[in-house]
Amino acid sequence: MNPISIFCPVTNRSVGTGIETDWSTFFALQPLRLRVRCPDCGGRHDVAVGDGYLARSESGADGGRPDDNPRIESLLARLPEN
Repeated sequence: MNPISIFCPVTNRSVGTGIETDWSTFFALQPLRLRVRCPDCGGRHDVAVGDGYLARSESGADGGRPDDNPRIESLLARLPEN
């Protein structure tokens, strides 16, 4: 299981939603919307699941991320360097 994360539209930082799922469920949920309280800016963000991404789990596992999903690569490229 991997956490669903979004980008805060105010700070452009990655924010966890508190929801963990697998890849097939993540793809099935993409049309749905989430309301997330953002710890970075303090606001509430109403976002489509498909605008988020699955982050790596704390164990570092990618949850079977498919190789043929170019959108995930572009979202991961937006993550700030540690």
